[in-house]
Amino acid sequence: SPQGGAAPPLTDEVITKFRAACETHRQALWVVHTPYYINLASAEARTRENSARIIREELDRASLIDATYVMTHLGSAKDVGEEQGRAHVIEGLRRVLDGYTGSAQFLIEISAGAGAVIGGTFEEIAEIITEVECGIPTPSTPPPGGRGRKESDNFTAMNPREKNDFLPLQFGGG
Repeated sequence: SPQGGAAPPLTDEVITKFRAACETHRQALWVVHTPYYINLASAEARTRENSARIIREELDRASLIDATYVMTHLGSAKDVGEEQGRAHVIEGLRRVLDGYTGSAQFLIEISAGAGAVIGGTFEEIAEIITEVECGIPTPSTPPPGGRGRKESDNFTAMNPREKNDFLPLQFGGG
């Protein structure tokens, strides 16, 4: 919950039942979506810290059930402005991914319509990924054509306009 209530424990019994149900219903791939109250860009340190903690917990839980992905929105910078909000997001994502060795990959879902969102364009998400991964600031404008693919040990980023199919921007796992 937004007040920080813990997710129910994933016992061996729960995991076994979940996997059996997935097999019965031929569900071979699934995505875990973090709660919508996540806000890594918040003015409140407690909200940012809890958001990072919850995302990391969801990554760990998703790995236990063999989920392929964990997806989240980054949050809104309405109370701190875009520059500070983006800095908070980058710091939070670095905390989330620090030492992560699980199998679930981390996806950033594009956000729209909530006002002052961080991660509202593919280009902005690609810049954030680069800053998190490399620790270096990126220009606020995309490369020529707004296209490109970058691969490293921890993520793959692709602008979906390069292909007819959609490849999400994603972090880590594996």
